[in-house]
Amino acid sequence: MQVDPNHNEGGARMKHLTTSMLVAGCLTAFTHVSVATADDGMFIIRDTTDSPAELAARIRQYAEGHDDWLFLSEHPLKGGEVTIMKICYPPIGPDFFQADMKASAMLPCGNLAIYEEGNLTRMSLLHPRFMNELYPDPNLERAGDKALPAFEAMLDTVFD
Repeated sequence: MQVDPNHNEGGARMKHLTTSMLVAGCLTAFTHVSVATADDGMFIIRDTTDSPAELAARIRQYAEGHDDWLFLSEHPLKGGEVTIMKICYPPIGPDFFQADMKASAMLPCGNLAIYEEGNLTRMSLLHPRFMNELYPDPNLERAGDKALPAFEAMLDTVFD
């Protein structure tokens, strides 16, 4: 009996079965991934009629004027259409480091953008719970719970 090396019915079935299992596994894995959307509460948005520069200055002054905050950076992007700022609330640091050192990549913990939209200056801040959403851990959940009131107090002051 002569064997055709290009025809392997059992191998073809096994390849099809393996591919099907791989696709099914990937689909199952992807159903457990949470993807952030604009309306899922991952962003805290505030508006003002003040200029982006005035708002950025108030945020910087707030962070620099409070011992429990750090002002880390401010950078204009897209030809000055958006300013990104990084501020941090160090009291949540111990919670981060109890979670896992790789979670510290999410520090600084306050990432925000300031831009104009229509006649308003808009500020978009990542909600502190993003940390636990990206890396579920009770320590990061606690960090977000501690950070939220601090961020809200800061925002209430700079948007007053």
